[in-house]
Amino acid sequence: MWQLDILTTDNEYPEIETILETQQALSFSMLNAGDDIIIEHELNEKPAWSFIKIEALFASQELTDSAKKTLEAANLGQNIKSYEIANKNWIIYGLKDFQAIAIAENLWIYPPWLVPPNAKEPFIVIDPGFAFGTGQHATTKMCLEWLSQHDLKGKTIIDYGCGSGILALAALKLGAKKVYGIDIDPQACDASRQNASLNHILEHQFIIGEHPEILPNDSDILIANIVMNPLLAFRDFFHEKVKSDGYLVLSGLLNAQLDPVIDHYQHCFQLQATHTELDWGCLVFKPIPL
Repeated sequence: MWQLDILTTDNEYPEIETILETQQALSFSMLNAGDDIIIEHELNEKPAWSFIKIEALFASQELTDSAKKTLEAANLGQNIKSYEIANKNWIIYGLKDFQAIAIAENLWIYPPWLVPPNAKEPFIVIDPGFAFGTGQHATTKMCLEWLSQHDLKGKTIIDYGCGSGILALAALKLGAKKVYGIDIDPQACDASRQNASLNHILEHQFIIGEHPEILPNDSDILIANIVMNPLLAFRDFFHEKVKSDGYLVLSGLLNAQLDPVIDHYQHCFQLQATHTELDWGCLVFKPIPL
């Protein structure tokens, strides 16, 4: 396996993308190579960065060299470097350092191969091979910490953008009666179902789907750990789904995005708490009756 690294700008990216596709790149990813803060402007809009690093993978040195020559002939990209990388099972390699995580005294997260024989409930088993959320990222961790600090017994909860199902499973292990998990990605829904099975959670306890029609209008808690633009768009919809004495927990936000979200939500929600960790923030609201 060979990799081609290309430093470029946003304006050049479309032409480089076309060349990489025609030169049989197996895959390529775009990374921020500048000092920009990544903030979405419009839903699904590609972020505009001052400098971009493209990492492209090729099956052979010949294909890599051909792509490099084509880019140089077109005067596209800077500091173009090619090198061989070792063939690995990248999924397994990426999981080798995954360890058990202590969210709180009453909540641990284990990968399946590290569950101790005397593990004390409540704990969650998450297979990191399913991706979509393992509890390591600050946005997920803040949601888990909030859940662990509240009485969830008998509560009905919505996990909007459920991913791996980690937040829903934590809520159920902490006493919630029922959780509804929604995700637009069918692979995420499958991951949630598989992780639910690992935790011996029944289908009637964790109801999973891709369409919001399954959601109740009287949830005690709605948690959405997604990104800013959908959170802005779903404000009124979330208000319909949460009881007047319930909670709305929003995460997946950069610290720079907290104030715009608070301003947008103050029309129908009252801010209760703001939590931050590193560059990320989490907001807790209660609905205002309209």
